[in-house]
Amino acid sequence: MYLLSAKQIGLNEKEVQVYLSLIELGGSTVLAIAKRSGIKRPTAYLVLQSLVEKGFASRMIKGK
Repeated sequence: MYLLSAKQIGLNEKEVQVYLSLIELGGSTVLAIAKRSGIKRPTAYLVLQSLVEKGFASRMIKGK
């Protein structure tokens, strides 16, 4: 078994927090992800965009 550190895969601490929240919550709103990860909502938008750019998350628009 191989264990990689966040630094080895190119994630910072906030990205790791948000990524783990995404795994736990599955598809969810930014507000729910921010609450679960313990970061502010505006920061969550930035971190999520970074995760999308790095290929660790995808964006889904739902609703009206």
